[in-house]
Amino acid sequence: MMSRLSMIMREIANQAFMPISFRIGKTILPPSIASLFLTKKCNSRCTICEYWKIKDFSDELTKEEWFRTIDELKKMGVKMINFTADGEILTRRDAFEIMEYAKKLRFLFSLNTNGINLENSIDRIIELNPFQVQVSLDAFSDEAYEKLRGIPGGFTNVKKGITALKEAGYGKISVGSVLTKDNLDDLPELQRFSLENGFTYRVTAFQFEGFNVDNNKLRSDYRTGEFTLKLNEIVSKLKKMPINNTKKYLDSMKYYYTLDKYHPLNCIVGYYKIFILPDGDVSLCNIMHKNAVAGNVRENSLKEIWYSNRADEIRKKIKGKECPSCWLSCFAEDNIRFSVKGCLRNFGYFIRKTKRIFLNETKR
Repeated sequence: MMSRLSMIMREIANQAFMPISFRIGKTILPPSIASLFLTKKCNSRCTICEYWKIKDFSDELTKEEWFRTIDELKKMGVKMINFTADGEILTRRDAFEIMEYAKKLRFLFSLNTNGINLENSIDRIIELNPFQVQVSLDAFSDEAYEKLRGIPGGFTNVKKGITALKEAGYGKISVGSVLTKDNLDDLPELQRFSLENGFTYRVTAFQFEGFNVDNNKLRSDYRTGEFTLKLNEIVSKLKKMPINNTKKYLDSMKYYYTLDKYHPLNCIVGYYKIFILPDGDVSLCNIMHKNAVAGNVRENSLKEIWYSNRADEIRKKIKGKECPSCWLSCFAEDNIRFSVKGCLRNFGYFIRKTKRIFLNETKR
């Protein structure tokens, strides 16, 4: 209970100090959330990402180095950890040991997975009991899943895994989908499936830059009248049922896909979150990735990196919108929340989200 209460208090402080930090270009508070990318290894073959082509994992942090990093996060005052990967987290054999260490230090933490190996990890997840398991699922058939992620039978496999996890008694499951031109019709089906099983559901925009690949050549495919009409139709359907996105986020999708650079809000990601990559690089923006690296945990402490001149230089670039166009939900929704109009217009949504994440002590 104390970790959730402290997180709520930090969020109140963030709401007060974040606009000031952005205005002066320097962070006042430590990051609230750390995303730990435990490995580059992946068991998918996604067409929109090339991490799965990486063969050399020799530079990844060891388990002991991750332990020391988590110790530093605790000393800095970070409240929440999102355990994820550049590839797929459950391909790393000691991933659960690293997450268990964070649990011992009383972090709030979530697990982000593509779900392919989920069925083999149910007992460990139940024992670990993260506050949320986030499963990426972009298609509602094996044929569509293979087209997007390159894995035969992938939809059946992931569906079986998350259903089994629920039946085992764990209920804090969130399903997320990347919105692409190839899966628009699948999204309402995925939403319906999620709601029928008691899962939360969200969508996020397809990123043309980031994830180790430049997909800018695909922009023209998203600028046709046919795609825009279909997008508006699907967004309208999604808004008719509960969804873990704000109305502002969904309604702005069409602008993101239409414009070369879409920066409608101040971006506070470099003041609120910290990203630690598999090799120990510390980034302030996962879309800018290596261009937003402020240091490495093998060379400097996290506190030194977070408050460094290099970090302030990166924040200045983000403030000046010298970064790729981005409408990734985990970034954009935070920017909506920390804008005055966005917060007021979506206040009910943010209150419901806070209750679901921070006040749900008993639901497994």
